[in-house]
Amino acid sequence: MAASSLLALQAKAQFYGQLHYPHDSTQLSSAQVTNLSAGYVMAGYRRYSAAVSTSPDFVIDKVDQNGTFVGAGSFSTRYVINDNVNCSTPTRPHNCAGVSIIETSNLGSGERYAIAGTYAQGVFFATLGVGGNIIKSYRWNFTGVAATYNKPCIRESATSPGRYYICGNYNFQSYVIKVNGTTATPTPIFANWYSCNRIEANAVIESPYNPNEAVVVGLAEIVPGSRTAADAFFMKINSNTGAVNTYSTYNRMFDGDDWLSCIEVANNPNGGKGYILGGRSSFPLIPCPPSNPSCIRPRNSNYIQWMCKLDPAGAIIWSTLIEPANTTTANPSPIEVSDVYERLNPNTGAYEYYGVSGVSFVPSSTVSSGIAPLDNLVVYKVDKNGNNTLSPDEFHYTNGVSGPMFASVFSNAQLTAINANGPNDGIQAFGSNIPNQDHYFVKAYFNGISGCRDTTVDWNWHQGPDSIDTKQVSISPFTASCPANFSLARAGLSTNPVITCTAASLPSGSNAKITGIQTLSENAENISIYPNPASSRITITRNAHSGEPAKVEIYSLVGQRVSSSLMHDSQTEIDLESLNINSGVYLVKITSGNTSSCIRLIYQKN
Repeated sequence: MAASSLLALQAKAQFYGQLHYPHDSTQLSSAQVTNLSAGYVMAGYRRYSAAVSTSPDFVIDKVDQNGTFVGAGSFSTRYVINDNVNCSTPTRPHNCAGVSIIETSNLGSGERYAIAGTYAQGVFFATLGVGGNIIKSYRWNFTGVAATYNKPCIRESATSPGRYYICGNYNFQSYVIKVNGTTATPTPIFANWYSCNRIEANAVIESPYNPNEAVVVGLAEIVPGSRTAADAFFMKINSNTGAVNTYSTYNRMFDGDDWLSCIEVANNPNGGKGYILGGRSSFPLIPCPPSNPSCIRPRNSNYIQWMCKLDPAGAIIWSTLIEPANTTTANPSPIEVSDVYERLNPNTGAYEYYGVSGVSFVPSSTVSSGIAPLDNLVVYKVDKNGNNTLSPDEFHYTNGVSGPMFASVFSNAQLTAINANGPNDGIQAFGSNIPNQDHYFVKAYFNGISGCRDTTVDWNWHQGPDSIDTKQVSISPFTASCPANFSLARAGLSTNPVITCTAASLPSGSNAKITGIQTLSENAENISIYPNPASSRITITRNAHSGEPAKVEIYSLVGQRVSSSLMHDSQTEIDLESLNINSGVYLVKITSGNTSSCIRLIYQKN
């Protein structure tokens, strides 16, 4: 019997593992891969009010592709907001509600990064140079008292470099501001408030399908003042004026508790172009009775992660809820898919989608003793149809820094630039740990291996929010006041990352997901596949067998399982076209008892 080996790709000699960046009570709220210089930029804000006037309002770190502060352009800097409250009384610090950062393509004035943040007086915008120096800054004032506001989002226009969209909320009204950052003083192209009951904007993106549109997503409250009775919304606005084109809400059977936190463009032509989104939901335990079809149904006590894909018009392509199968969840407040990413896998030619969340785990009786009560950084990986692709389902990471906790994780699942470490570099996830609210960074292969404290957890998968309703939104001007009394001050930090867990080379790790098939039998005894090559259906025959069923699995050459079924008789038939796989070479694995055989299959798609 001839045999050949299916070998894992050679691991790169670069950093994989976890790094910890100690900043006093500064919670990470934004992180991005950088392309102009290989590496990552991370921004965090002052989580709690500080008694010392010199405490930073927010901190920004720029590190290389291994997460360290080396080379030109790396920095760790704190920033303090200076202004006159009510245009008369200077106060600081201002206790930010969050800051978001992106790498900008507008390099005419030396800008390298653009940031947006909020604090009690308003929303601010600034551009930074290579070393983190402040080049431009501007503020739009909030008005009123007892403000409730959140971290804003920022996105650069894909068609007009140097123009930026900023969105967020204040007192349960959403705002969207489009800024011209190319002028000496940043000026608004439009600045609007949006209201439909009470809504909170969480993310914005310019539409690649209509040059005159942008999309805003977030939550819309059903019961004012209650974020636990809310629908997700998808709003398309005119990218030149901010006027609303369409506004739709999404929920599960009209009983609320759904919202969207992030949005990215989905480029997969086979699965349908559109948008990939993440958020959270609360899955109902039982349906409403026929006598009261619109009831508020009893719920799972925990919030559940939500990923979905919408077409360019906002119609649902697929919608998936992800719920821990063997754990119960405590402290549900941070639980949401807070960032998503689409990847075209060069090994398989297939699109993959990643989501990142912070999840509190409390073991139940069915959980192994190896999982302690803790908060984890969790990465989900799904295929073009929203189905999980890992077994066990997904992977999570613990930190072991100042306590076994990941909490309040505002995370990003990102890829490094191709020119940094190649197209198979891996995933990067960012978050914060408690009690110190420090920045945290995990770098892993696409199969989830980081080299330390990475484990997998089983999850339940449900259909996500599927009902769509169109509503009207009111718009009012968002006007600035007293902007001249605003400025940012900076000072360097001598902060070094703490390598909590690292592996420069992982012999068992690979960005091709190898699932344990180490040898394949080119001519397995008593097994045949016909036809081979195949264009549609195949027939698998066991020429001699004991009568017990066999498990039939089909894998891609990078170890992704694309089919699994049971073979009860001597012969079974499989429809390859129904698997939605690309043409290529696959492995058919037949397991009966303690014996497994693998045969190479060539699929030539019609």
